[in-house]
Amino acid sequence: MVCSMKLVVRILPIIALILLVVVFFLPLFWPVSQIYSTPDVYLSDILHMGYPLKFLLSESLKINQIPLWTDLVGTGFPLISQGQIQAFSLINLLLFKFFPLITAYNLTYVVAFTGLTVGMYMVVRELGWSRLTGIFCSILFGFSGVHIVKILHDDCLQALSYVPLMLWIILRMQKNKKSLLWLLFPFLVSQQILQGHYQYVFMTGIFLGLYGYLFWWLPEKQDRIWIIKKACIICLLSLGLAAIQLIPSFEYFVKTGGREDLLQNTIGSMRLKHFLQFFSPYILGDIRQGLYPSAQYGIGFLETFSYIGLVPILLAMCSFFFIRTQSWVRSLWIIIGIFIVIALEKNSPIYFLFSFPPFSWFRVYSRFLAFITFLFVLLSGYCFQKIEKKFGSTHFIVLFLFFVSIIDILSFSFSYHATTPIADIMKKPELYPDSTIQTRIMAYPNTNAPWYTYMSKNGWKNPKDYEYFLNGGQPDYTILHGVPNFSVYAGYLPKKQQSLLSISVGSSEFDSETHIATISALGLHTLQLHNAGILISPYVFTNSETTEVDRTHPTNHAFPILYKYVLSDVKPQYYLTTKYKKVQYIEEFMDEVGNTDALKNYDAFITTTKDIPTHPQEGSIIVEKNVSTQKIFTIDTPVDTVFIASIFYYPGWNAYIDGNKTAIYPANISGMAIFVPKGTHTLTLSFIPYTLYIGSIISGITLVLYGFLVIRSLLRS
Repeated sequence: MVCSMKLVVRILPIIALILLVVVFFLPLFWPVSQIYSTPDVYLSDILHMGYPLKFLLSESLKINQIPLWTDLVGTGFPLISQGQIQAFSLINLLLFKFFPLITAYNLTYVVAFTGLTVGMYMVVRELGWSRLTGIFCSILFGFSGVHIVKILHDDCLQALSYVPLMLWIILRMQKNKKSLLWLLFPFLVSQQILQGHYQYVFMTGIFLGLYGYLFWWLPEKQDRIWIIKKACIICLLSLGLAAIQLIPSFEYFVKTGGREDLLQNTIGSMRLKHFLQFFSPYILGDIRQGLYPSAQYGIGFLETFSYIGLVPILLAMCSFFFIRTQSWVRSLWIIIGIFIVIALEKNSPIYFLFSFPPFSWFRVYSRFLAFITFLFVLLSGYCFQKIEKKFGSTHFIVLFLFFVSIIDILSFSFSYHATTPIADIMKKPELYPDSTIQTRIMAYPNTNAPWYTYMSKNGWKNPKDYEYFLNGGQPDYTILHGVPNFSVYAGYLPKKQQSLLSISVGSSEFDSETHIATISALGLHTLQLHNAGILISPYVFTNSETTEVDRTHPTNHAFPILYKYVLSDVKPQYYLTTKYKKVQYIEEFMDEVGNTDALKNYDAFITTTKDIPTHPQEGSIIVEKNVSTQKIFTIDTPVDTVFIASIFYYPGWNAYIDGNKTAIYPANISGMAIFVPKGTHTLTLSFIPYTLYIGSIISGITLVLYGFLVIRSLLRS
């Protein structure tokens, strides 16, 4: 009986923390299913990336498939390679396989915040602090500003949710090197990798490495060989288990060109003044009301913000008085100092580091705020624990500090985000075409400047405002309605796709005063070659090739009118031609396609040395099968011809004529060209990502070795 009571007392705080997380997210589930609709400066990353990607994941898993490719954005996109779809995350596999999409999506928040809060509680208890201090630190960290604003980025939250548990294992290992908990470490690291946010994996490595160096490597020299051995085993097992995602992602990274120079490393940088937000969340302007000057900083609010409450941050500052006498406090402040210097990026004295790998591989190093927040909470807990020890846990001062801090952070957290019933989000915007129409849509130009203009003056607290701007046709929201989009919304794009989008817009003329625009010949022809037949824009086009077919009728005078145009003479997604121009480089393509009569003389621009005679009769195409990873056509042609497919030519695509493999040539920058001999033939295009299979083999072998190691270790113990 006594043992049972002790167990209840031990787990009661954990149950309380889980209940708090459930209560916080309950409005997403009841009385109706809702989704966070909070937009960022330009787009809602939930509605334009996170939720559409999980829609594709959910649809695939429910028919026992992995989402390898989609035709619904760009000229096709390798979903599995980018990583942010998180197709191999164990949590996501279970949630999106067995739950409805919106339920699974919202449950990822519950799981992530449970990991953040319970993980922090375990760390604090391992440090020997009281249960009250554990609850204090757990709520402050789990519901800190850095996590609340990061709700827009579910992959970030899921990656960060593993960090406290990893640190807890390190603390346990340091106390007892015979502990088998280290066997859990490769699983946690591999799962963090499989969340698809590799920058946070990199940052976690730096954080745990610094912590281990200062708190274990330096003071306990006798353990160094053991530490090296275990670290090598953990790293090898982690990378091996995650190879199924890492190898396809590395191929994708190569296709994006990596980060080529210092200037590409940042979209704006954090400044020292941003740290004032730790003391007052809206001291630099309330983003909810449109008062935060994002343009001034060149970086969004969510990338430069954190808050743990006024009392806790003051307690953390008080720890500075112990910096000379307490090595633990001193070491935490050293790590904080290092992270602040890195987080400042171009405002940092060590900015030159960002021109070298692996720092050059990522951008937005203000994301170190998550780890700075973690350390500030620990320092705050350190001082709170000292006060509790002096006065007792039931003393007025202790309870006052506790409840004021908790009420402060929860008040901020509960009041920040906007939510919208999922039924409203899933209503097709009035300007969207029917999904049966065989042409791509494009927001032109490929920005959401109208929303930024409105948001910077009015804020985003009214979710209905952003619903109007969903008419704009920005990717990847269009996935939810089955509407193919010429554009792609992703962190990085392969060079050819990025070039294609830039060419289609870059040389056109836009007058922001009169809202009149003229699409250049290069832009028009690029769109026509890639089946982009519907344009939505806040501009009135002067081109004769564009015909307005619809427009919005906003009731709010602050909303711009959005026009829907049909573009004439658009090529189908698949066609045959004998009239093509040979080009070798993107610059040649731009020179040729930029000519006014370019498409009167040629139907395609192909990177090849092959020649075939032109002929007025080019045959016919019957589409027998057209799913994302396999397309089958029956082609009947009286002459040798070229089959053009407006599909992104990415590694893994193969072509077969009558079962025999044949060459694919780049066409129109990113598409495919296959030479077809005269006669009737079956042409098959299939996407088989070999890097995925290589990664699967490595992960499979590693899993067997990992399982053997775990079983052997358990038997020996």
